This record gives sequence, C-alpha cells and structure tokens, in this order.
Amino acid sequence: MGTLTGAVVSAITPGSVTPIAPDAVTGLNLWLLADSIVGTEEGGHPTDWYADVGGWDFNQGDSSKRGQFNGSAVNGHAAMTFDGVDDYYRTTAAATSGTTPFGNATTQFWVIKPTYSANHGALYTWADPADGSGNHTLVYAPVRGGSPTTDSIFFDSGGDSTGGRILCTVPADWNDNWHVLEVYRNPVASGGAGEIVVDGVSLVSGTFTDDLEATFTEYIYMPTYHSGFALWPGSLAEWCNYSRVLTSTERAGVRLGLMNKYGIT
Repeated sequence: MGTLTGAVVSAITPGSVTPIAPDAVTGLNLWLLADSIVGTEEGGHPTDWYADVGGWDFNQGDSSKRGQFNGSAVNGHAAMTFDGVDDYYRTTAAATSGTTPFGNATTQFWVIKPTYSANHGALYTWADPADGSGNHTLVYAPVRGGSPTTDSIFFDSGGDSTGGRILCTVPADWNDNWHVLEVYRNPVASGGAGEIVVDGVSLVSGTFTDDLEATFTEYIYMPTYHSGFALWPGSLAEWCNYSRVLTSTERAGVRLGLMNKYGIT
C-alpha cells in the first residue's frame, strides 16, 4: 500500500519569503476560486462552479444537492459550504488519463474550513465514488475511526491506495477553523517524496513507494465520499492544483500568499 508515517516537524517560518499568486507559478492546471462565482446571491446555491484555470465546469443539476455560496466567508473572500449529506459537484467532462489534472507529480493547496464528521469524507475524487475508490487522488479531511487512525488527514493515490498514502493526525484546531492545506508528491522514479503541510506546519513527510494508476475515464467529484461513507462537510474558498512538485521557494511563496489573503495565521 505504500503507507507513510513520520514525525511531526517544526513550523515553517516565512522569513524573507515573498508571497506568490498561484497563477504566477508554472504548472497550475486547475484553479477553483469561490471569489469567481458570479450571478449567485448571498446564501444561494449555484448550478455551476467554473475553474479559473483548466477549463473545468463543476456542475450540479439537482438543486437540492448544491453547495451554499457565502460572498464574505473568510477575510472578505467568498466560499462554498457543503453540508456533508448530499452536496457535491461533478465536472461536465470526463477526466481521462490524458486530461486529468492529477498525476504522480503534483502539488495542491486547499483553503478550507472543515466541519467535524463521524465518517470518511474526501475533498475530491477522480472516479465514481460508488466504484469503491477507483484510480484517483484523494485528500481526506478529516477521517474519523477505522483504518488507518482516528481524526486523520491522508493524501491517497490510486485505486484503494494502490498508489501509496501519506497520513497524519489533524491539528488540534482543525475543525471549524480556516486552514491552508498543502500536499505534494513526487513520482517514484524521482524519489517518491511527499508531504502534508497545514498553515505552514509540516505534519508528515516521507516517501511514496508506488505510482498513481491512471488507467480509465471518469469525472472529478468535489467534494465527495469514499466507498459508501458520507460526503465531506465544510467550506472551500480556493483550490490550486499543479502538475509538478513546486520548489520549496515556490511552495513557501504560494502558501504565504494564501495565508495572507485569507487572514490565516
């Protein structure tokens, strides 16, 4: 399974780091911003959430299953809130192995406010969740009970973790607070290094032992559930996905830019 466990390390201090806008860094292939949602009134439930980069349209045709828009959710910026019951969006076009924004080399940033859940919940999947995970990349936040551990974040790749996994315990202030969640992974051929960082604190780092299996056509679901468990509950303001592992300087700059933008310390 390629499971990785590791020691919590100290906070990453900004020092002289210069904030960087996500689209000023090469490799950005999916950028989803709640600030870019237009034509939806406060408390409304948009049918479509269009990505600023990547050309993806996240759509929900069932009005009872749409997230709720808040135009000033965090530091004057918008967010979408999902109830963890039946709210989710799905891309209108399939993400084949040739077009998926996810791969063996990836860096991802999420600006989220998780709500406590007693079930597994995934921020996104590249597969129909009913298929039992399929081949995709997962970020769980949080996981409650069961394997591998209680109240965890784990960055998962491939069908049922075929591609490996990084896991860590959530920070003490995880639920009901805004955070910048950051993950990356290298292909095995490049060493397989990966890491989970929350609000500039590295929670776990180590090595993936297997690559992602990208072998079929599916849609991107966001947020989603895992193998029959409940949908992820919480609020999402921004998602930045890159097709490569950013340098430490680039990661620090994007991270600091997001933390400053959303007033996260």
